[in-house]
Parts: sequence; structure tokens; C-alpha cells
Amino acid sequence: MIIISHFEKLDLFVIFTCNPKWPEIIKILLLYQTVTDRPDLIVYTFHQKLQKLLKNLYNKHYLDKVIVYVYIIEFQKHDLPHIYILLILASKNKI
Repeated sequence: MIIISHFEKLDLFVIFTCNPKWPEIIKILLLYQTVTDRPDLIVYTFHQKLQKLLKNLYNKHYLDKVIVYVYIIEFQKHDLPHIYILLILASKNKI
């Protein structure tokens, strides 16, 4: 709340969820494994994709210039991670 009150209102609320059918996950699983058997693979793949998403949003300005972002990672009931990202854009770049 302090961040939002300092930088004006929140501009974007982004939800990013792990997909257990991502090709990066499926091709590494062994023949009789399921995604629930490899939580390390799930979290690693999610983290790599999250870093790319944040880089695209924050450094490459895919949605205009981001001045503040805050996120929280949670895990769903089937151990799949998802993230909530709050974005505040520069005042001249409001969508």
C-alpha cells in the first residue's frame, strides 16, 4: 500500500501460472514420470520463464516503461507455482 500511495495508482495486475504441459517440462520427464514426480523441474522451468517475463516487462519495456513492480509467488493445490505481479508504469506511459 505504501508503494502504491507513493507512485500513484496501480496500472497492471498480471497473473503468470505454470503450465505442466510446457515442452521444456514434458521432454525432460522420463517414460513413467508425471509432473508431480519432478517438483524440482517444475520450479526450475517456472523460474526461468519468470525471469524472462520480468526482463521483458521491466528491462525491454514490452508494456511501456515500468517504474515499479512487486510480485508474490504462490503454489496451487497440485504444487504448481503461479505469480501475481503488480506493475506501475511511468506517468507519461500510462495505457
